[in-house]
Amino acid sequence: MIGNIYTGDWSKWSDSPVDNGGKYTKTSSLLNRSYLISDTISALSDKLKFTFGVRHQELTTKGFNKNTGKQTSRYSKSKNSPHFGLLYKVTDNTSVYANYAEGLISGGTVATGNHYRNEGAVLSPVSTKQYEFGVKHDFGNWVTALDYFFIKQPVAMEDSSHYYGWSGKTHNQGVEWNIAGKVSQNLTLTGGFMILNAKYKDDTSATTAGKRVYGTPKFNATMGLDWETPVKGLVINGRMVHFGSSYADHENQIRVPSWTRFDLGATYDTHIMKIPFTFSLNAYNVFDRHYWSSTTGKWSQYMVMLNPGRTFVLSATAHF
Repeated sequence: MIGNIYTGDWSKWSDSPVDNGGKYTKTSSLLNRSYLISDTISALSDKLKFTFGVRHQELTTKGFNKNTGKQTSRYSKSKNSPHFGLLYKVTDNTSVYANYAEGLISGGTVATGNHYRNEGAVLSPVSTKQYEFGVKHDFGNWVTALDYFFIKQPVAMEDSSHYYGWSGKTHNQGVEWNIAGKVSQNLTLTGGFMILNAKYKDDTSATTAGKRVYGTPKFNATMGLDWETPVKGLVINGRMVHFGSSYADHENQIRVPSWTRFDLGATYDTHIMKIPFTFSLNAYNVFDRHYWSSTTGKWSQYMVMLNPGRTFVLSATAHF
């Protein structure tokens, strides 16, 4: 391709969405079957609660030839993943809690058209681990919670031999604060923020070890306010969304600036011929800001998305 992200002949780029001259075929399939059993034990007049359980997962991934449709690869794995949770009510309004959970995620099929030497191969499913500790307080009309979390999971990327596979881990740790409740009789506030430290660890490539996971900002926040108007059934709402700066690649060479968006909307509940209806009108990005955003999709490295400008959405829902 000659040019930049604004100009250029994209049809000459091998990954551009040009007509392939034929029908679309299935290249992979995933079967995810799970069984879960869980129980909760209470003690000390319900001040202490312990939740425990196990989840049995069965993952089967198949790869198919994109031209013939014939199966070329298959990988199946099962795992019993435990989870534990502990909650203690320090007072009637304040609780502290801790959680631990494991899981199994699919490795997927290596994408074609990206010059990987093992394109079309099926990656093995891998395990994840998550820890969480927090405190929650109920003020009556509103509730707030503050917690710390740590997530560890394998990461797939291309190695120096141009093979795509599991080659390291990501460590995601952060602090999250949330609040929800009534500011006044007719005003409801919801929102919070997250501070995230997401890094590549134990990588085979020296260019990515210790770098920030692409698509993950250090800080993001959201805040919304709902106003129950004097008109029965009419609610006006506003929302602010902030997404901190991030990277669009493993090596942290493509930096995507932060962005902030403001939305406005209204919902109206009424009855038509005795049928409950909800009408909604929303204006997204009311200040018409055009900005680039990164993504955390499995095959979205080096990609950014130009978000739409001011957008209006009108909808109606009937409740039968």
